[in-house]
Amino acid sequence: MKRLLLIIACCIFAAGLLAVPVAAADKAAVEKELIPDTPLWKDPQLIALLKELAKYFAFGVIAWLTWTKLLKPVFERLARMVPPP
Repeated sequence: MKRLLLIIACCIFAAGLLAVPVAAADKAAVEKELIPDTPLWKDPQLIALLKELAKYFAFGVIAWLTWTKLLKPVFERLARMVPPP
């Protein structure tokens, strides 16, 4: 079984389906970019994400308050007014 797997792996490698990019790996190691470490609270992507999440949170709070303070009491009052069948 091991021999069969070795033969299949050799065939795949010889066919070029499994290539090892040696030159690209060396080049990537040399041209590695240095990303400056910005504090978490100054990251523009994080600030944009938090603003977007705050919009959804505010909408959820407004919807919950509308339901609990306005619509639910109205429906309960209407249910009390209708006699049971």
